[in-house]
Amino acid sequence: MSYIQINGVDMEFERHYHKSEKLYIEYLNVYGTVHFDCNECFCGRSWVLLTASKGDDWHKPYTITVTICDQDDYDIGQIYYCREENFTQVLIELINWMNDLEHGMCFYDEFIVDVENFFPDCGCRKEWR
Repeated sequence: MSYIQINGVDMEFERHYHKSEKLYIEYLNVYGTVHFDCNECFCGRSWVLLTASKGDDWHKPYTITVTICDQDDYDIGQIYYCREENFTQVLIELINWMNDLEHGMCFYDEFIVDVENFFPDCGCRKEWR
């Protein structure tokens, strides 16, 4: 587990890797916080989870999943289906977006009304998680 400080905020980066005769798994998790003006709507502190993989036995090739989570069962997010040539660019853009969330305040009412536009459009196909 690695903690990387970006502009004074700690984001947590975890690289997962396992390779055996039967199974190959490799992906990156990035954890960040998101600040809403109405925290009563969540169970505990809400956070953002990003999972990125170039493809393995658990993940489709060049996918990035971004999810808003809480301490209970709330999670809503998007799966971004990238191409090999834009995977790194989309990953960097989404990590920068997470960094922006940590430095600002999101209005819960706007999030609920227009949740689809809450997640960035990175120029690739995306679907609800």
